[in-house]
Amino acid sequence: MRRTKENIKYGLKSLNKRKILSIFLIMQITASVFIMCFVLTNYYDSKNVLQHINKYMNGKNIYTLYNIDTYNLVEEKGEKIAAKKYKKVYSDLRKEKVERILVSNAESIGDENGKELNTFKISPNFFEKYDIKIADFNRRIDKTFKLRHGNMYKVDEVPVYAGNFWRKKYGLNKMIKTDIGVNFKIVGFLESGQRITLPMQRKESTSIDDAILIPYYLDFEDNFMEYLESLQFIAKDKKEIQGVINALNQEKIVDYYFKNYKDQLRPIREDYINLYALHLSLGVILAVFSIISIIGMIIQVIEDSEYEYGVSMMCGARKSDIFVRLLTQIICMFILGIIVLYTCFGVTKASNNIMIGVGVLFGIVTIYSLKKINTGEIIKKIKSE
Repeated sequence: MRRTKENIKYGLKSLNKRKILSIFLIMQITASVFIMCFVLTNYYDSKNVLQHINKYMNGKNIYTLYNIDTYNLVEEKGEKIAAKKYKKVYSDLRKEKVERILVSNAESIGDENGKELNTFKISPNFFEKYDIKIADFNRRIDKTFKLRHGNMYKVDEVPVYAGNFWRKKYGLNKMIKTDIGVNFKIVGFLESGQRITLPMQRKESTSIDDAILIPYYLDFEDNFMEYLESLQFIAKDKKEIQGVINALNQEKIVDYYFKNYKDQLRPIREDYINLYALHLSLGVILAVFSIISIIGMIIQVIEDSEYEYGVSMMCGARKSDIFVRLLTQIICMFILGIIVLYTCFGVTKASNNIMIGVGVLFGIVTIYSLKKINTGEIIKKIKSE
């Protein structure tokens, strides 16, 4: 053990002699590890996004209604006529058998201090379609998230499911006070580490650990257009939503168009491919240069230290002692990169896979170093001097 400690000290002293080169190599390795893990994280994230979307699309397509221009029915016809038309459209839409999900994150609600909350107004089938797991609850999903009529701002208490983040502050049946005068009563908690992707909004998935899921309150005089835009229709083609189109056209309440999510996925996939190509190429180039630089440094260290190694061997040092000195320097090259890796990305599938890659690279460099130490040649050179 004492011998090993002495060899480690020799290795650190040798590394200290080459401060500038050592710092440059450490930065190179750290940068390549960071970029490679960034690429891999994005790859797994995008794969997860597409898997989630494909799962609840189930081989079909997502159609979302986008509002171009709302007819000003209230001013032209009055509130009663407008509300009557909205109710007629709503009634006709409910008769349609096309599968739909109701999701909206458009509501701006803050806590009692005014800090914005990550709220989602949803329908009960949101959990099944988006594959959201529940940790525990004391009120069933269908009872909690059934669509309600009226203005949520006029309600004192609203039942909600909260993400794992809120479990640290609140328990079941506890209240989250808001800046709109409504109390959110927590009746369920979500499992931690879950993510969600909303079609038509963004291509990245986002954590729902801090989310608050609330039932949808539909007020025909206040938010019917938001309700229409929050609907996601799942169908094989546009023919299956023809009844929805007819219901909207019949009352002529809005000028609209439908977005097809499959069309949106094409540029998203292209964006991911371009992102991977750019960052992966940078990571590979840096990794290659890092390997070449480390191997070059090892060769240089052995050549510069031949006299020292030779004298040590003639005094009883073994090949393993020289190897430990070199190994100490190699470990120092990699250790900062590993620290940065887990500090920035945490213990994830991507960081663990990169760690395996770093381990393989470390093994290659270590084997090369061991083979490069030729004790016979070193002693021979010393004797010839």
